[in-house]
Amino acid sequence: MRVILAVIQSIERAFTLLEHLGSSDSAGLSLQELSEHSALKPPTCHNILGTLIYLGYVRQDSGSRRYALSDKSFFGGERLWLQQLVERALSPMQALVREFAETFILCVYYRGQRKTLLALEPQQALRVSANEGEDRNFFSTATGRMLFAMLPDLERKLLQRHCGNWVSLWPELAKSEAPAKFLQDMVDSQAYYYDKSPDIEALAVPLFFEPQKVSGAIGVYFPRLRHKSGEYAHIFKRMQEAGAEIRRNET
Repeated sequence: MRVILAVIQSIERAFTLLEHLGSSDSAGLSLQELSEHSALKPPTCHNILGTLIYLGYVRQDSGSRRYALSDKSFFGGERLWLQQLVERALSPMQALVREFAETFILCVYYRGQRKTLLALEPQQALRVSANEGEDRNFFSTATGRMLFAMLPDLERKLLQRHCGNWVSLWPELAKSEAPAKFLQDMVDSQAYYYDKSPDIEALAVPLFFEPQKVSGAIGVYFPRLRHKSGEYAHIFKRMQEAGAEIRRNET
């Protein structure tokens, strides 16, 4: 009975925070404000908010550190938005496949997972295959690493906690003396190269949807040595242009 009551209390507290966030303006609320409104201690609020962020119901602005409801809190809205995103992205993504004859994917950070919305493959026999769906490959894929780099610090820590072997999957990040700067530099560069395996190379560019506060990425996979390193700048440029077109189509 004691365990059941504890669970009920946790759920009640979570809904209390969601209600306060729901009644706030678009700027959201700070941890201190939520603590005062809910009469909960800041550490308690922080832990509950971490769970709500991980589940996708709450988002945290990486700049102001304020909390707000995500689209998932408005049931049904997120599914429609994702469907519309696929429709908007299809033509620009198809253009990339036609130009480079490689496998391109579009991913977003969704409920604590890397969600691949589009995976388009060329017709040529020698190609790298990709599948649509959800996974937690944030440390072993180019798009996953880019999505991870775009997340607020709290969400990154939660993902690291749920992936016990992330250090071996991404040793460069683990060895970095300034991991936050390491990740921010990735995003700021607007381009990420990943030497994925002895046979495969991968590139990724960030794609952020401001109204929804959703992190996304466009990625490409191709057999090693198919493209010279001097070609990467052009591929990155075309991927960035495709991302800009996808965002323009949203308005």
